[in-house]
Amino acid sequence: MNAGLFSKNGQYRLKVELLKLDQPMFGLDMTVTMTVKYTLLDYKNHNIIFTKIVSKPYTATVSNAFVAITRLRMANEGAVKENIYTFLKKLKN
Repeated sequence: MNAGLFSKNGQYRLKVELLKLDQPMFGLDMTVTMTVKYTLLDYKNHNIIFTKIVSKPYTATVSNAFVAITRLRMANEGAVKENIYTFLKKLKN
């Protein structure tokens, strides 16, 4: 919505597929890498307008959170945000 791309009755549909999620089992720095395939379709004729695979890592450190499960959650959330941000930048260009 903030990017100005959302509409309930819009001409386009966005299909998002989580292809891979790499998470550490343990560690001080938790780096999560998320790979997602984005496909933008014309809703009326189902033609593919744009497709892109985005793979982005995010690291949460001990300074972010002492408890490991909290660091992992933060790394997951960060990887999602970085992935979406990168996709929106590529779509805009």
